Amino acid sequence: MPSAPGADARRVVARASTVGAVAAGLVFLWFVAGPHFDLLSRDTLDNFYDLQARALMHFRWNVPAGSVGFEGFVINGKTYMYFGPVPALLRIPVLAFTHRFDGRLTRISLLVGFAITMAFVVRLAGQVREIVRGDEPVTRGEAWAVGAFTFVIGGGSVLTFLASRAIVYHEALMWATAFGLASTSYLLRWFRDGRGLALAATFATLALLSRPSGGGLAPVVALAVVFAGRLAEPALRRYARVPRVVRGAVHAVTPPQARRASVWGLLAAVAVPVALYAYVNVARFGVLNPPVAQQLYSAVDANRKEVLAKVGGLFSARYVPTTALQFLRPDAFDPSRLFPFVTFRSGSKIIGNVPFDTIDFSSSLTTTMPLLMVLAVVGVVAVARRRRDNTRDLAVLRAPMIGAFAGGAITLTIGFITHRYLADFLPFVALAALVGLYTVIGRAPAWRGVGARRLLAGGLVALGALGTWANFAFALQYQRLYGPSVPNDVRVGYLGFQHDLDHALFGGHPYRFQQAGALPRDTPNQALVALGACASLYWSDSRRWIPVERSARGGAFQFDFRAAVPGSGLQPLVATGTAGDATIMAVATLPDGRLRFEYVRVVPGSGSTTSRVVRQVSAPVRINQGAPVAMDVLFDPLERHASVVIEGNEVFGVLGFVRGGTPTIGSTRFGAGAVRPKFTGELKPVDRPPRLCQRLVQRAR
Repeated sequence: MPSAPGADARRVVARASTVGAVAAGLVFLWFVAGPHFDLLSRDTLDNFYDLQARALMHFRWNVPAGSVGFEGFVINGKTYMYFGPVPALLRIPVLAFTHRFDGRLTRISLLVGFAITMAFVVRLAGQVREIVRGDEPVTRGEAWAVGAFTFVIGGGSVLTFLASRAIVYHEALMWATAFGLASTSYLLRWFRDGRGLALAATFATLALLSRPSGGGLAPVVALAVVFAGRLAEPALRRYARVPRVVRGAVHAVTPPQARRASVWGLLAAVAVPVALYAYVNVARFGVLNPPVAQQLYSAVDANRKEVLAKVGGLFSARYVPTTALQFLRPDAFDPSRLFPFVTFRSGSKIIGNVPFDTIDFSSSLTTTMPLLMVLAVVGVVAVARRRRDNTRDLAVLRAPMIGAFAGGAITLTIGFITHRYLADFLPFVALAALVGLYTVIGRAPAWRGVGARRLLAGGLVALGALGTWANFAFALQYQRLYGPSVPNDVRVGYLGFQHDLDHALFGGHPYRFQQAGALPRDTPNQALVALGACASLYWSDSRRWIPVERSARGGAFQFDFRAAVPGSGLQPLVATGTAGDATIMAVATLPDGRLRFEYVRVVPGSGSTTSRVVRQVSAPVRINQGAPVAMDVLFDPLERHASVVIEGNEVFGVLGFVRGGTPTIGSTRFGAGAVRPKFTGELKPVDRPPRLCQRLVQRAR
């Protein structure tokens, strides 16, 4: 079989892994561009970093009141966000020159973050191979394996899921992962040739200031482990009576290069990221960690109040049994008759009497990344083993792997379960799996017979294919069905595709579809219910009924809209409730003709306290002033989501609390949040036929 000479091994590995990375990039691009394939389209919760960037351009940390909704922290009358500032700083070169891209950069940011992540995966693939296999020639089979492995890292892991929605949470995870892997790569370079410590510390700082867990924490812990070993080294040389087990533990995590390094240089590498992280939080909140009790969500959500009362915060070791089980269980999915034939499993098993802040849709590492997990176990064993023969010592990988493991482990202590948190474990899994891959490749020739080797290769390919399909399935469904604030046309289009394909494959009665006079109490996953003569069509995500095709009765209001004149104030579009307990979607026409939407929530007081107003404000939106535009306002207490869609594009979305009751259109009986009593522009209701519901009813006959 053809092979590459030892001197060319790294070049061949780089070429093979680059091909895999580019293929994964095409998958990522398809997802991140969204259902309408537009890299500049808006999503809900996508403008937080833009707001922070503009605040930093004016040398302040606080953002406009209400602009980050329930995620805001109100400290001394000013609103702050808790997300790290690095993704905001990266926007400044664009935002400093134009407002055109406000709220439209998240997809681009995710794509750039993914490219950097994969660039360092390619770099690590070469570095780890040198450590594990040295100058051994690269066979054609190994080149194929490395390329396929790199594709699985990018296109068959949780990174694909991060591309499914252009929201602030996914962006923070992407950049922490990218910078965390970059720091690990330069740390390995420093271990090998004494160069790169400053870059390792720089990327560690950027990672920690993107997200303080997972990829953000990993390189800082790795540097701290090396620093601790360096401090202990003089004592080991001076005192011969130091127990052998202690001496061995220190040497196991402190490569020779680190033992000779400057203590002050290592101290700076550890202290700078930690000090800057502390500075940012103290500057914003006055304390080292965000004060959860002062977050707006803590003031309005009853479950959050219970968690704070019983647990004392969102981090606790009491959460670990439940989160570890959820993120490791191999059966974290439900089979389905509908494409893509697997979906999120309903619920998580809670171990112990501990309240969780949120249990969102989530699968597990073993379900979505089985190949990487198997190889990671092999890699951990290989790195942990103490070599007693002449094989290569893998000790240089121990500190980075300890750091990456710690970064993921901290996530297990959070009282919040959601699929995106799998990204916090990716730096550890990727690094360990790379070691495992080269270990398996190195030992495969020892397997007797071609059949045994083919069986091994076939098993690994099957695991990679299963994981890739699972990630594709979960990302696609989160983007078009399960995720927050999925645009209505996207959800209708995807459900229509699923049921049209199901009808073509299986025929018969539509899958889990029924007609009823009222919504059932049970909410079976992926069920559809048509109320009346298709007055509304509801879909279940296993927890609640979500309106899909609906009239105003279902909380969907469709208008031909013409804006009020500039300077006419904040005016109501849709309102529900009373003066002391209400929700309002309002709009103001700015002097330049752009629109600013506001979600106003009047929270009732308790006892002697008066009600208070919580607001969330959109970025300015430009529309065609020459003619009425198509506007949809979603304002539904069942879905707990309010949004505004103009000409098919969501321009404002809120994961909010919509007060029930009969809504009023274009008027309100109260002036909460300075909302005027009446809308003075044009708000003409229109009716669109429920075509999906009608198709399902026809097939059910």
